[in-house]
Amino acid sequence: MDLSNLRGSPKGKKRESSKSARSSDSSAQDDNNNHNQLAKPKDVTQTKAWQQSTGGLKQMWENYVSILATQFQRLDRPAQEQLIMRLCQVITVGCAIVLTNFFYQFIPLMIRVFAFPAILVGSWFVATKV
Repeated sequence: MDLSNLRGSPKGKKRESSKSARSSDSSAQDDNNNHNQLAKPKDVTQTKAWQQSTGGLKQMWENYVSILATQFQRLDRPAQEQLIMRLCQVITVGCAIVLTNFFYQFIPLMIRVFAFPAILVGSWFVATKV
């Protein structure tokens, strides 16, 4: 029931003033909510310390990668090929060791004695010759 007609006040004015009061109250509540959200991060990744430390780590990583790139470019062609071959050997032999460790306990003892060195030599051969 609208009582504004009984008092003789215009309808539009009363409603506008009440709407503006409501909107100012809601904007004040929004400001308080925003302030609370800024003051209390939901997890550790939203804190200022975390963001600063990750920024520093990103910068260190970018510097490290740029140093590796410039040093690799300074190497002559045979040295670059040798470095790439060594990295392939390390990765291939490492993967062979990890995969062998998954199944090592299921392999019978006599097969283990011969299979493990054969797998290592095979992975080295694949990394070097293929």
